[in-house]
This record gives sequence, structure tokens and C-alpha cells, in this order.
Amino acid sequence: ELIESRELLVSKQKYAESERRVAALVNAGISESLAKRSIAAAELALALPIIDAADKSDTPPARVAKVFSAVAGTLGLDWLTDQLGQLPAGSHWQSMERDSLLDDITTYQGVLAAHCLAESDGDVKAWLSSHGRFAGDWTRVLEDAQHASVQDFSMFSMTCRKLGDLCRSI
Repeated sequence: ELIESRELLVSKQKYAESERRVAALVNAGISESLAKRSIAAAELALALPIIDAADKSDTPPARVAKVFSAVAGTLGLDWLTDQLGQLPAGSHWQSMERDSLLDDITTYQGVLAAHCLAESDGDVKAWLSSHGRFAGDWTRVLEDAQHASVQDFSMFSMTCRKLGDLCRSI
């Protein structure tokens, strides 16, 4: 179900980006079918926390996927994953750290989507308004990261750690 509906796995902005990447591959001579499958492969990694949240909330995966992507857009997780993904790794260890942090963000995103479904029928904004402390604390953490003079592994590590702490406090 999620393979056929990959636009549900990511925010509208991320989906538009992936469609541009598909077009670039097609322009380079790759068949559209292969280009779409290649781009979708990375997005399918997002299916794991979606399926987990669907199982825990007894909700169809497609519905969870919509909330999952809304969580990313509303909480700025798209920005966080983009910045972290672009961070150059100076060593094998930093590559592993970056991948681990990206996995953590995706996991927390699934946890938050499950909470939104359980507590506000998937309405992320309503859920955030009922969790004002979480919303305020996360907004401050994200803004600090966005305005940091140096964006490095330690800053992203601490940002992800704070997201995990906030998820556990819900």
C-alpha cells in the first residue's frame, strides 16, 4: 500500500523534490519506471516507523503516513533531516553517527504520529496546542539549531537528543 502511495510518505515539499529528481533521471536517459523506483527506495525506509505506528494505533498505514508527513512539516523535521543529510562526514564514524541520528528522527516522527492519531485523530496542530510545553520546548530547540553559528555533529546530536527527551515526556 505504501509503495504505491509514496507521496504519502513525505511532505509535499519533499515529494516535489523527489519528482524533480525523477525528472532529472529521465532527462539523463533512465526510464521513468526505473527512476521512480530508484527515488522511492530511499523513501521506503520511512515505511518502517509508519507501519509500527499503524500497528500500535490500529490505523491503516496510509492514514498514518499522512499524519507522519504532517508531523515532519509542522515540526520542522524536514529541515532537520535535510541539514543533517547534507552535513559532510569526515570519517566512517561520523557517517554512522549521521545515519543513526536520521534513524532516530524518523523513529521519533513515528512516535509523534501515533500520539497525534491517538489523541487528536491525526490533527497535528490540535495535538500541538494540547501539548503546549512540548511545542514550545521543541520550537526553541529547533530555532536554536537553525540560528546556530556552527552546525556540526554535536549540535545535531543534541537537537536529536532533545527531540527524544521531549517524545519521552509526552
